[in-house]
Amino acid sequence: MILLEPETWMGKEFPLFSRFADPEGAEILRRGTWDVLLVQPNCSDCKKKMAELEGKKSENVAIVIIPSRDGEKMSQTAFPTYVLDRQNGWGAQTPYVIRLGKGVCVAIEQSK
Repeated sequence: MILLEPETWMGKEFPLFSRFADPEGAEILRRGTWDVLLVQPNCSDCKKKMAELEGKKSENVAIVIIPSRDGEKMSQTAFPTYVLDRQNGWGAQTPYVIRLGKGVCVAIEQSK
């Protein structure tokens, strides 16, 4: 089990790039400024935060999904979406909004 602790990532490169099921797609997140929403399929607060961001038509938002052990899926979103690999069990409090500047974590907020 890998416990994700985003509050420890400040000033460091976003550590999950190499853990994306499709890491090649992450190159866009290494350019410019992005708000990355870290979510889990079984998290009602995550679904609310995603709907809020979609309602605001926020730009430069990406979704990173922690895969569910029971196979539950997230609803489709207009934002670029990345799923962590299933090689490990993942644990995290969610949702988190992680601001990336050129791939480096510059702000982290646990959101509700």
